[in-house]
Amino acid sequence: MSTAQLTGAGLLVRDLPPLRDVDTVADAEAVAAPAPHGRFAAELARLRAAGRR
Repeated sequence: MSTAQLTGAGLLVRDLPPLRDVDTVADAEAVAAPAPHGRFAAELARLRAAGRR
């Protein structure tokens, strides 16, 4: 459906910010940085700890 069709049906349409692709450790760190206490950051920390064993 087009934006015009959706708004014509009474729906609110807006653009969302782009998501970042995570292919590297640097990408993962950049994704985790804005939410250091989030689940993604916690999983990244767990993987780092597992890699040090």
